[in-house]
Amino acid sequence: MLLYLVTMTEDAAFDYLYTRAANEGITVTELLEMTPDSVSDCNVESATFWKQVDYSHINPVSTHPDQAHDPLNAFPEERSANRSRGAQVVTQEEIDAAEIYTEELAEEIDLDCDLDLCSVLI
Repeated sequence: MLLYLVTMTEDAAFDYLYTRAANEGITVTELLEMTPDSVSDCNVESATFWKQVDYSHINPVSTHPDQAHDPLNAFPEERSANRSRGAQVVTQEEIDAAEIYTEELAEEIDLDCDLDLCSVLI
């Protein structure tokens, strides 16, 4: 995983989460519900997590536009995996791989977070 320093305030982190959720047509609450537990309790950690992953759709929006804003049709995923798949339906194996990747990423963010400085090393 790529390591670099992200610095943001709690307000900036919430603003990022709000914008990210709105761009997907969902609420911040819905976005946080699909965020790993180890980082979902902190806006700075959650924003850092979502800056590193794609919001992937199980059924592609191009073929299932009615599911574009359905959080049950979405999950966080490594960017390269999402982008290389294109407009194909996600397999259970891909969902399982994404869950492993995102849990590991979240644990790394959680371990490296220094909330006193609002900085996260990932």
